[in-house]
Amino acid sequence: MSKYFSYDAIDVNLYVHDTAEEAKQSALDIAEDGYNLSSGWCDGLSKGSQDLIKSICYGVILGGIDLPVRQPSVDQDGADAVAEFKYMVQPPVIVEYEQNNGWIKREDRLPNEYEYVLAWIESRYKPEYKSVTITHFYDGEFEIQAVCHFNVLYWQPLPPPPTE
Repeated sequence: MSKYFSYDAIDVNLYVHDTAEEAKQSALDIAEDGYNLSSGWCDGLSKGSQDLIKSICYGVILGGIDLPVRQPSVDQDGADAVAEFKYMVQPPVIVEYEQNNGWIKREDRLPNEYEYVLAWIESRYKPEYKSVTITHFYDGEFEIQAVCHFNVLYWQPLPPPPTE
């Protein structure tokens, strides 16, 4: 699930939201507060205030930072560390959050040649008709039965097969 943010360039604060609409509204509220406050000053809305207000933004959080942990070991940390600590914190690592439920826009990236994928398709004649199909990417194209009738809008890799 995506997380969203709004950035207050005036007070230099970052706010995290659960929905895009909350982030948009927060950014607009911050901008309106800054506008109302600045326009009430005797010198009006200065260029500096305008620039700050224009720097207010919102968006999708693409990832974050994690601090992995591991059990202490005598070999790596010594006997005292094993006796004293329940876990050892590892260096920070980047964690990329899944976007758009794993769907990739065709315009953003294409699958590897011969790769089988799930494709989100739309009828060329009735755009309200949308469906999901399994297809493969070959010679720069998605191979779909009746390809002349459908556009591939999004795709994603197939899930891993069952383990049983």
